[in-house]
Order: sequence, then C-alpha cells, then structure tokens
Amino acid sequence: MSVDTTGTSGMVVISGNDILYTPPVGAFGGSDSFTYAITNTTLAQSSTGTVSVKTVSICTLDNVNCAGLSPALEFTDIQSAVDAASPGDWVKIQGGTYNHATTDVLLPRTLLDIGVSGTNMEPIRVEAFDGESVTLTGWRKTANGWGDCTSIDRSKNIQITGFDVSTSYIISIDGTSISEVGDTDSTTTVAKLAVALEASNEPGFVALAFKSSGDTLMISSPTGPFTVTRTVSGGTGTWGAVVDEAVTSPPGCTDSPVVNNEIVVRVSGEYIELRNVTIEDSTRYGLEVTGKNSTFENISVRNSFNDNIFVGARTLTGASHGNKFKLIESYLSRHGAGMLVSSVNNGNPIRYDFLYDTVIEDSLFYLNGHQSDGKISPPVAGDSAGGGNSDGFVVTKSCEDDKFKAATLVLNSVTRETLCPDNRLSGSVVFNNADDGIDATWGDSVVSGNISFLNGPQGFKGYKSLRQSQVGIAYVGNIAVSEDVGFEIRQDKRGSFIHNLAAHNNDELKRGIQISPTNLARSEDYEVFNNLSAFNPSFDFLITGNPAVRPDIRNNWVEDSNLGDEFPSFGDPMIVDSTFDGESIDVNFPVGSSNEEKLAFIRDQSRQALSPKPGSPLIDAGKLVPGLHCTTADDSATPPAVTATCRHWLGLAPDIGPYEVK
Repeated sequence: MSVDTTGTSGMVVISGNDILYTPPVGAFGGSDSFTYAITNTTLAQSSTGTVSVKTVSICTLDNVNCAGLSPALEFTDIQSAVDAASPGDWVKIQGGTYNHATTDVLLPRTLLDIGVSGTNMEPIRVEAFDGESVTLTGWRKTANGWGDCTSIDRSKNIQITGFDVSTSYIISIDGTSISEVGDTDSTTTVAKLAVALEASNEPGFVALAFKSSGDTLMISSPTGPFTVTRTVSGGTGTWGAVVDEAVTSPPGCTDSPVVNNEIVVRVSGEYIELRNVTIEDSTRYGLEVTGKNSTFENISVRNSFNDNIFVGARTLTGASHGNKFKLIESYLSRHGAGMLVSSVNNGNPIRYDFLYDTVIEDSLFYLNGHQSDGKISPPVAGDSAGGGNSDGFVVTKSCEDDKFKAATLVLNSVTRETLCPDNRLSGSVVFNNADDGIDATWGDSVVSGNISFLNGPQGFKGYKSLRQSQVGIAYVGNIAVSEDVGFEIRQDKRGSFIHNLAAHNNDELKRGIQISPTNLARSEDYEVFNNLSAFNPSFDFLITGNPAVRPDIRNNWVEDSNLGDEFPSFGDPMIVDSTFDGESIDVNFPVGSSNEEKLAFIRDQSRQALSPKPGSPLIDAGKLVPGLHCTTADDSATPPAVTATCRHWLGLAPDIGPYEVK
C-alpha cells in the first residue's frame, strides 16, 4: 500500500493495514484530501482511491475556548478566554508571542491571571495548541526596560572604597598621572573622572561605579591588571582601601526594572492545569502560584528579574498546597531563584494549611543569578552580592525554622510536628546557579534522585538544609559533584540519608557529605545507609556538632572521614570514571531538545560515568531498608511489579550509591 501526499496539508502515515491521518497544526476547520494505492502482487491487481477529509475545528466545541492572534478565533486575548472558562473546559492558545502593553507601566501588571477554578474531576486546562509554540512575555522588551550589563573581567578591575567627594585627588595609574579630580557633587566627580581617564595615556580605563561620599569607586581596564596610587591635594578626606578583583555594574547597565511588581502568569485558582508554554522577561516573577491542587507541566520560565517561579501563600489567610510541577525548565533569573517555595509568616505563628503536598519532579534549574550572556548578575538593591539569592531551588526559612510553630498539625487524622510537610523534589537536574543548588528544609518531605553540580560562587552547596528541622528530610539517591560541600544537612531530631553520592567537591571547604544531627534521642532516628563519598579533598564524610547520640551509620563507602571505625569501607570504589566531575558534564543541549530530552542528556552522562564497574566493592554491598526498598530483587524468582513505587534493586542486596547494576 502506498500513499500520494501531494497537496496534502496534514500528515499521512501507513501503519500496518491502517492509514493514519493527522490534520495540520493549527487547523481551525477546513478540508483536505490524499490518494492511496493498494497492490496485490500475487494476483497482479491494484486499486486506487482518494480520501477527502473535513477537519472540524476544536474551537467549535462547547467546552473549548480558543484564544490567539487569529481574528477568526472566539477570543482575541488569553485572559478573556480564561475568564470565561468553567470546570471541565479547555483554553487553547494559538502559537505566537503575547506580551504586555506599555500603558500604565507603573501599576501592578499581570499578563495572565488565572483566578477561575475547576474541580477535582473537572479541572480547567490551559495550554498551547498541539505542536505550537506559545511565549508569554513581560514588559521589559520596551525602550525603557532592563537588559544585560556589559561583561567585565574581574582580574582587570580596581575597587577603591571610602572615596570622599569633598576632597580633590591626583590619580596615577601604573605611574602615569591622570588628572586632579574632586567635587562635592558625586555626579560631577564621576563625569570629571571619566573625561580625565578618556584623555589620559591609558585609553580604555573606565569609572564604573560611584554614588556618594564614602561609596565605592571602581576603575576598569580592558588591557590587564593595574595599580592605582593617589595623592590628596586638598581637604581632609581619605581614599580608603584598594581592593583587586572587584565586581560591579559597568556604565550603561540598566539592570533595574522600571516595573518591579510585574507577574507574567499568576495562578490563584484551584484545579488548574497549565501546560506547554514559555514564560519570560518578567520584572518580578515569571510564574506565581498562590492557589492549590493544580498541575504545571512542560513549562519553561526564564529571565525574570526576581524569582522565575514563586509558589506559596501570599497572605495569612491564603493557602497553597497540592500543586504538582513536572518537566519544568527554569533558568536565568537575574536576582532570585529558579523556583522559590514559601510559606508566609510575617512574624506570626505559622498556619499549617499554608503549604504542603507540593511535588516537583523531572525538572531543570540552571544559570539562575546570571545574565543572558552567562555572566553573574551585578549587585543591585536587595542582592548586594550579585546572584546572592539565586539558588536553583529554595524553600524559605518560614518553612525551615520551627520557632514559628504555634501548634501541631492534623492531616488526614494524623498529628504532625513539622512545618510544610509531605513535599517532594525528585528527578531534577540543578547546575551553574549563582548560590546553592538545592536549599530546602521542609520537614517530613523527600529530596530524591536529583543531580547537582557547579553551583556558586555565593553558596557553593549542592544540597543544603540550613536551619534545624524538628522532623527530618529523607535524602535518597541524590548526586553532588564539583561543589564546595556536596551535602550540608542540618537536622534536629530525625532524618534519613540513603544511597547518595558526593564526588570531586573541590571548592573552598572541599567536603563531600557533612551532617549535623544535634538532638537525636535514639541512633535509629537518623539513618545513614548505602552512601558513596569519594575524591573530595578535605573530608568525604563529616559529622559535626559533636552530637551526644550519633546517627545509625551502616553500609557506606568513603575514602576518609572523621568517624574512624564507623566507616570500615575505604579505598577505590571502582566506578566507571573516577575523574568525572561537573566540568566533565556537557550542558550544551542539542538544538530543539524538549525538557524531557534535556534531562535525559544530563542523566545519561551521569549514569554512564558514576555507576559501579564490574567487580566494584559497591555491588550488593548495601543494606535493604524496610519501607524504602522493594522486598525482593527485580531479577529474583518473585520480582516486584515494574510499576511498584518502592526502590528497585538487583542481585543479592542493593548496591551502595545511587546506581544499581547487575
């Protein structure tokens, strides 16, 4: 059987004895046709026919609201289509870019505000037309918006602090006298300095930052490091200290939004499903989720001035829980996190229904705290370090610190002792963020199967639980390479740390795993099993705080630790590539990759390099943990179901580390 698709707008595929026809992308109604031929070679017979197809627009269905740029559509803007939606309805968005107008730019602005609600059985779905690309963009792409700052080389700058504008100075750079500069008005002083530098015999020197008396003066040269001397020619001021390798905003940097309260997409309703869109260029948050029981899938968020994604309650009477995020890509937030999860406290006792049962899985968080040119963002108000708040994923201190706890929480008839419980971050890849990779302390929650590498320089931690948590987090099957500390885990009364891997964490502290259990009542309340930590120059494994009761530590493999006989397993773990670190990972995703394909691209590299080699002492050397592992091996006579949610394993016992091999 063959098909002649000449003149056909759709896609025609032969599958066995069937002919499958797919209408063209974006077809809102019309007709199409194709010709087929069937030949019987045995009987030397053949026949042909033409099939006519009438495509019926999905937009004609009663429960579908179509919005887009085409005047033929029912709704010409997305907000109207959403506002008209009822439980069970779909909102389909035509491919294209949708952005804010420039009127009333000083007012709070939201391009799409989803305040309607569906139900558990009939959610409201908002998504792009199948196969089409939808981009929702903020106001910044206008003449008065904000953009990248010119990149500068840290090794070519001199920063002078304590510059007093009431005094005149003679500046000499590398022995060449520049000019006398000084004025009581800082703007005039900088202007004089810029002219003097430009007219000097040292072309290319530029004054980068100067605000007022006592502030910082920076001078930059494109040609290399240099020295500065200065002479006070009048007045009583002083120059202060000279510091090499300073970083600040170059001239012309407009990294300060005119509208800093813009949110491109806000979801405050319940039972919403948002899929297959790109959100970019917000002057505050790209996506804000303050509602509950909603699903977000296959969404890319980038280039927000603050956090790319905010999840949590905004008021003391609000609630945000039951939200699920999958295949999210969040990158290049300027001065915030890739994703911020927050429960409001404002100094008041926490209400437990603010935040719980939040699930983030199979997502990417990278290059947050950076500009679009890849350089770390410059310092601004609220982010004095530049990228100092830019974790890949972070849970705020309102979930971390038990001092805000007012009373116990009862969920599903079970009394809980923790803030923000029953959350999960799993299967995600986090790298090259300016602060920490994952900074999360939400008690009775799970962090599992994630990969973190090359974060910093502000935080350097792959995984961090900063505050003491009454009820611990389960860290299971995570990987940290090329950080300052792979895992810095501070727990109070309970916790578990199982099947994790830390390798080649070479920055500053150079530690693989650092655990600080402070108030354990029993050793078994904190389980440390089946972990691998190797090739970390300072410590592979460190217990800090000198706890009176130490965790239950078994079946781990390290090269060195401060625990002596508690770690009998030392030496070469025999993984496939013992030199593999964050720099080894190729992060140049193939052009056109989906979020799912990008995840697989990183995961495959990690698995191939960090799995045990044949004969490795890690194989079958782990401990089977009841409640975590399946009761039998996948290759046993009675294997668990493939769909079983327990942790699967092979052979005689689980392997040490995150990867299982035969």
